[in-house]
Amino acid sequence: MIDMFANSRAAIMAAALALILGVYTGASRASEDDWFFEDFEARIKEVNEGELHFLGEPPAKKVHHHENRVAIDTASLEHGWVDLQQCHANLDAVPRLEILFRAGGIKNLEIVSTHNIGSARVEGPSIQLDDVGRHARLCLSARSQALGEEGDGAYVLRNGPYMRRFLDGYYPMRVEMKVTYPCGMLELVASSPEGQPGFTLERQECGVAYDTWFEGRLRTELVFRRPAAPSS
Repeated sequence: MIDMFANSRAAIMAAALALILGVYTGASRASEDDWFFEDFEARIKEVNEGELHFLGEPPAKKVHHHENRVAIDTASLEHGWVDLQQCHANLDAVPRLEILFRAGGIKNLEIVSTHNIGSARVEGPSIQLDDVGRHARLCLSARSQALGEEGDGAYVLRNGPYMRRFLDGYYPMRVEMKVTYPCGMLELVASSPEGQPGFTLERQECGVAYDTWFEGRLRTELVFRRPAAPSS
């Protein structure tokens, strides 16, 4: 496998490449840019094959940074739809990139801003990017059906799988999540994964946040309950 790609650029150009970032699938194709061929064989040898591994220390080089802001309101508890603000920094420089959301689970998808991206457009449950340059950034807004009712007053906010996949391997990435809701409406009772080196979980006033560096595939669940009514 390594030899096949290392022997000729033509073989690399003809290969089907997949770049998956965050909770969506992105498809890209290789170009003649030097970045793609720099230390190519070394990068193939070093990739993670999908097993989740948290990074206690951030990588030396900048990696894809996926920021999420989720707002839950009282109506979200009934229908599961939440407001989503999402930004992607340090996108990989590729000629074409697709951000694809789960059909039926996203609506009101809009591009808020772009930097160092030739063109960006919304097509159904996806965002299509062309001519993504180095250190590119994209921000978007949407409504996401990510909150589920579990019964007995419990609600679960599920996200993922987060990943940064290239060819058959997984590379480091950073994901930040900040969840807000009206004060006193919910309280966090559990999370998966739990806080640990490489996954920092913080309870905040009227919300919760996590910040994680990892390789592989990451799914997260935040479990909330309605606070018990004060006894009279």
